[in-house]
Amino acid sequence: MGEIRALLPLMLGAVQKLAPAIGPSNIILAVAETVDRDEIKRLCDQAGVDVRQITGDPTGVMAASNLLFVASGTATLQAAIIGTPMVIVYKMPWMGYLIARLLSGTSAAMAARRICWPETPTMACIGLPNLIAGRQFIAELIQTQATPERLAAEAQRILNDDSYRQNMRSEMAKVRSRLGAPGASFSERGQVPARGVEHPDRAAQHVFDQGLFVGEGSQRQAGVVQGLEEEELVLGLKVPFHRRDA
Repeated sequence: MGEIRALLPLMLGAVQKLAPAIGPSNIILAVAETVDRDEIKRLCDQAGVDVRQITGDPTGVMAASNLLFVASGTATLQAAIIGTPMVIVYKMPWMGYLIARLLSGTSAAMAARRICWPETPTMACIGLPNLIAGRQFIAELIQTQATPERLAAEAQRILNDDSYRQNMRSEMAKVRSRLGAPGASFSERGQVPARGVEHPDRAAQHVFDQGLFVGEGSQRQAGVVQGLEEEELVLGLKVPFHRRDA
């Protein structure tokens, strides 16, 4: 619950800041089945935000929402495959963050990138969809950048900027396409690696290796992750007046 206690209040704070601009909206929260739902309710009540908790169906929450706040992890990739615009947010405990800074010489994000992308450690993103794309097309608010104000501002950009939102959906479709048959090369898929990324297949292949999808080749389907990990968190907003893009 440590990361949830750090992330949920800032997500709820962003919802409060959005309220005057977007009006009444339905807030749904996907959480792991193992979390303390009473503690989640306490945090929501403390923030004064009416939230419906959903366990065991993160895919349903993602598909039903116009906008998602997602804690960095495999849930970000699942949301990208479903195609719901999102903001990626993450805060490490400060001790872990400081250790990561010492290990990387720069930041916790750099430490993660050195592990996932040793040939391109300067790649400025940690979210799985961005790693697979080879560039950041989904905003990532990490550590001190993760504030209710920044999160609300990114959410408003998604809701109000049609071009930005449609471009994000288009890039998500490319990520889904990149997750084709395992082992297929980029030349076989007719794709060109993003500049500065020698092995952009690595993150995509890792998804297959970890069993996040089932079936063979083009029959592999999104949405088969049955639940969330203990510290994963997905908050969805369903804004009544907001139309979905085709």
